[in-house]
Amino acid sequence: MGDSSSSSSSSTCMRVSAALSTLFVFLSVTFVITFILLGDNAKPADNELRVMAHNRHQFVDAAGLEDGNTSAIVKSTEYRDLGPVKLSAEGHRMRIKPVYQIDELKSASPERAQYLEEVIIPLSIEALTRTFSLKYPSASPMLLERKCKRSLSWSSGQKECNQVFSETDQQCGEGRIPSYMFGEQEVCSGRTPGDCRTISAGSGSPDTDFVLVVTANARGDKCSTEESGDMSAQGGFCVLDDGNGRPLAGFINFCPSSVTTDVSDLGKQVDLAVHEMLHGLVFEPSLFSRFRDDQGNPIRYDPIKRGTNPSNGRETRTVVTPKVRDFVRDHFGCEDLEGAELENEGGDGTIWSHWEESLFYDEIMTGLASGSGRSVLSNLTLALMEDSGWYSPDYEFAGYLGFGQNGGCDFARNKCHGGKASSSPYYCSNTGEVACTFNELSLGRCEVNPLADGCGIVKGYGNYLCQDSQNNDKGSPLQLFDSSSLCVKGDDEPWKVQSRERRGFSVMTTTSTYPSAANGCFEFQCNQETDVFVNLGQAGLVRCPKGSYLDLTRYNLGFSAGKFGPCPGPEVCQEQLSCAGRCNAMRGYCAQDQCHCHLGFYGHYCEQALTPQLT
Repeated sequence: MGDSSSSSSSSTCMRVSAALSTLFVFLSVTFVITFILLGDNAKPADNELRVMAHNRHQFVDAAGLEDGNTSAIVKSTEYRDLGPVKLSAEGHRMRIKPVYQIDELKSASPERAQYLEEVIIPLSIEALTRTFSLKYPSASPMLLERKCKRSLSWSSGQKECNQVFSETDQQCGEGRIPSYMFGEQEVCSGRTPGDCRTISAGSGSPDTDFVLVVTANARGDKCSTEESGDMSAQGGFCVLDDGNGRPLAGFINFCPSSVTTDVSDLGKQVDLAVHEMLHGLVFEPSLFSRFRDDQGNPIRYDPIKRGTNPSNGRETRTVVTPKVRDFVRDHFGCEDLEGAELENEGGDGTIWSHWEESLFYDEIMTGLASGSGRSVLSNLTLALMEDSGWYSPDYEFAGYLGFGQNGGCDFARNKCHGGKASSSPYYCSNTGEVACTFNELSLGRCEVNPLADGCGIVKGYGNYLCQDSQNNDKGSPLQLFDSSSLCVKGDDEPWKVQSRERRGFSVMTTTSTYPSAANGCFEFQCNQETDVFVNLGQAGLVRCPKGSYLDLTRYNLGFSAGKFGPCPGPEVCQEQLSCAGRCNAMRGYCAQDQCHCHLGFYGHYCEQALTPQLT
């Protein structure tokens, strides 16, 4: 039975998902035209066409390799038999019943309301519930308990309920739980003992373990960024099970501008919806003390440890539950860590209700979405779900949390402040400078993150994701957006390309200047010895030693000036490139030969998309 409004979330979550969507690279082209008399040595050139051409998988031509051969290059046609694809966690799959109360959105935009109801929410439920099983399913039909608001005690010791919170629908977030989902409740007048009547039970909700009230309005100050183009929503729980403490009902309120029918935004909207659902299911500070042990009994320890950040004097709170502690020790490579820090900045809907931004930047349960890329439902949040005692997660479905990986004890304790952590590749120090994101999957800009304890983190441009093939029209020489592409932040020397064209008895030489072409996305491959090669168009694959720069004028590509680099290190062969081009970052992140799927995708290489299941 459910404990209702008096145990609702003390503060609702608000998450903002923002990405820099303005194109950074402005390609200016300067034409220097020289007419000369045609002499014996004058030859028309086609280098302009050659430098712009991209042979995407020309990785088997030995003549195209400098100082090497292609015999050890991992080819895109080499597939391993990985066995059947696992579709969901074993055990009872949680049944989430959405209740839509989106009349305002329907009036403003019927198309967006339909998309929310038929695509975003069903797909988000499908993506989340496949990752875990539920330990304590609800009886069917599920009937929630009407919680007593005013109770009476007689001298005889008899106790009665004089008033419930609501005899009809019950408030839940910005919406209401329908009356038919509640069981019967006796209410007494107080005139004499036993002078009572019964509020009849409703029909209940069949095949339901959790009721999700979905609204979309901008009332109050929760959607103050309505005109900014950011995605934001709020979520929490409303009803708890009196027996085991598990949430039985919760809510999501979308800021209306966050709901869009643009397919390119669907992944971000799924991340946002799952984030808010997780607040209703487990990630809410007032729920932590209700966690259960393996036997289903209330935990007998404080799951939160309080402390002080030595770098700024702010209070810290750390989740010290067993599985969470095990994860952070393994993730950072630091056996002394007690647990995972919670966010200590932001407003009432953010502080203490998310993982610390400066440590878990791209995790789905941080307070801000991670710029241009997808957020990750990682083993950290799945560990918290297991520690709750209500859920049994399947860690095979976790996304890959790359931020902070093997950062060490100094990183985990000091973040960007002092010690080795201040020079960590996960942080940046030159605010406003163009740079690559920590995972080298997008070009972006260094910004001081408002929730990251003053640390600068490169935020990717929304339209410069290196593995998004839709970006292949950028028009920059040698740049390619494909499943094997990574970001490179080059030097400031402009690239110059020359071409010649016969004009009558003369040859016209055209020089095109690309001031920012050294910054962007380029295709790479590795061999079995983890040597890195870059695809230089018609020049094919060229060996690219770590930190080196390649003189582009050497490769008969028409360049009169320009260097490519610095080349990435061999570690990318174990991370982004270890899936040999089969794992695209738009669907999943690759690490150690395994493609870790984003929410909404599945398959060994995340090549298949989930289908929304309407209820």
